Order: sequence, then C-alpha cells, then structure tokens
Amino acid sequence: HGGNVESFRNCTHLNGNLVIRKDSFDHSSQWDPMTGAVTLTTPVTAEALEALSSLRKVSGHVFVQGKLENLNFLRNLRVIEGRRLMSDRFALDITGNSNLRSLGLRSLEAIRAGDVNIMGNPELCYIHNINWTRFFTQPDRQRYREEKSRSEKVCEEREGASFDVECDASQSCWGPGPGNCMQCLHFELEGACVASCSPEAGQLVVG
Repeated sequence: HGGNVESFRNCTHLNGNLVIRKDSFDHSSQWDPMTGAVTLTTPVTAEALEALSSLRKVSGHVFVQGKLENLNFLRNLRVIEGRRLMSDRFALDITGNSNLRSLGLRSLEAIRAGDVNIMGNPELCYIHNINWTRFFTQPDRQRYREEKSRSEKVCEEREGASFDVECDASQSCWGPGPGNCMQCLHFELEGACVASCSPEAGQLVVG
C-alpha cells in the first residue's frame, strides 16, 4: 500500500517479490490481532510508485495489476531472477490493467527463470513485436503468453502507436518516444536515441 512504498526509495535490489494489486490503489483496512486496532491504509498512486524507480534487480517475481497507464517507474529494472514465481509459473505477470498503454521496461536485460504473462490489458500497445526470448536465460524452458491486449492494427492506425523515428524498428520498443527504444537507429544520449551527437562535447557515441 501507499504507506510502505516510500521505504523502497533508493533501493536497487529487492530480495523478494514486487506485487502491486488492484486493491493497492484503493483505501483498505488492516486489523491488528494483537491490539484489535483497525488501521486505514493509504492507497498507492502512480506518483508514489516513483519510489521504485531505482530498482535494478528483483530476486522473485513481478506482478502488476491496477490502474496504471505505464510501468515507467520500473524503467531501471534490469533483472528478474524468478527464484519465487507467481502461481509457481510466472516471473513477470502483468494482468488486468484496464488503463495500461505501454510497459516502459526500457532497461530490462534478463529474466532468469519463469514465464512471462501479459493478459487482459485492453489498452496495451507496443507489445506485439517484443521478442521475449532475448531476455530468457533458459529459452528452451521459459515461455511467453500475451492475450487480450489492443490489436496491433488498432494501435498503429487509431492510436498512432508506432516506433519512434530514432528507434531501430527491427528491435521493437517499450513505448512512445526515443527513450523507449530497445536499440537506437543512430546514437544514444542520456538514455534516449538521437540522430546525432558530438564526441567533442563529451557526448557518448553508441552505434
């Protein structure tokens, strides 16, 4: 709930599971059996989840279900180890997010064990061309399932959801804009793809 999210600020490694459920976004009550006291918990907001933006590794699984438009707060997440799996199967489970439009997992490098489940996100785009096997360390055992997202045709024609011009279209992308490319067409500068850069000005040339 919103009251404990802030405790993860500046945390880079989570030894456990990251679980965000739809009821996390609503007021709820907690009963303390020792004292008999009932405490009203603070609901999570998209702004509060920014406290998780420093996370780079999760030892267990990641489960997200709620009212978010993107998962940009996990933009620095690199590794999901999958030591403990959701439903004994999934390392990454993004399910039942009615407003989700893009994933934004732009730093993801590896899912070491467990499957990926992207299910029941009716507004989700930027998902159809992702090659999930590139993240699997056991590709012969790990699987990916995606159902009930917005169709690729509707994403492109009605929503204008397509690759940024600075993205390498053969490598897909995580969402809108040059900061969500999986690979740059030309150069990368401060986490975003650009058409040109200047080594003389101390800018990194990649590509």
